[in-house]
Amino acid sequence: KTLEGEEINTLVKFNVVEGSEETLENVIVSVENITDKIQERNKLAFSEKRYKEVQKIAKMGSWEYDFATKKIYWSDEAYLLIGFKSEVKNPTAEYYLSFVHADDRHLTNDFSLDFFIKNPKQNLQYRIITTEGELKYISENRSTIVVNGRIVKIIGIFQDITRQKKTEELLFNSNQRLKDQFNNTPLASIIWDADFKILEWNNAAERIFGYSAAEVLGKEAKDLLTPTHLLNEMRYL
Repeated sequence: KTLEGEEINTLVKFNVVEGSEETLENVIVSVENITDKIQERNKLAFSEKRYKEVQKIAKMGSWEYDFATKKIYWSDEAYLLIGFKSEVKNPTAEYYLSFVHADDRHLTNDFSLDFFIKNPKQNLQYRIITTEGELKYISENRSTIVVNGRIVKIIGIFQDITRQKKTEELLFNSNQRLKDQFNNTPLASIIWDADFKILEWNNAAERIFGYSAAEVLGKEAKDLLTPTHLLNEMRYL
């Protein structure tokens, strides 16, 4: 504590004056207040912890390739998403790409300098097969960091969007079933908007009313379905 009672963090250094190594009669002691450094380090550690928690919740991972060291670094969540085995330290890009679905590798496998210079920002969607054999859908953003005309780093941030994709597939299949039912029902089914302009006209409507869908889409239903003598009367209403 200081004389004012404030608690601080200190770094104490002892330097023995030359010639006093055996007796230690002359020792210079220096005390440095490192409270700010400790607080900054704690803030950084807390920030990194929160970042990892956010990645885990959002099912996100990241990687970074350093051209100076020729090494690729992976976040902890990347290991979990892909299912890297713990004994695999700093997997190479080639190792990661080996998990990409065979039909999607053309989207991900070009790591040439020329390609990254021409495409510094990339938004990719592809599938991977994890080490457990699970199919996952991945959305990835890749960014190229260029300094003085030279690529120094490539950063990739990817997210597991499997649940979203499966929901989209379910919705698509549900809509497709409804569309099939609409088109194949024996009853004439017509959908129009607030202005009674026809939006959908099924096969039964074509058969019953004699108009093809191409002839009626965008036209007002009353002009097609209402007898002529009633149309004349309706104009005076």
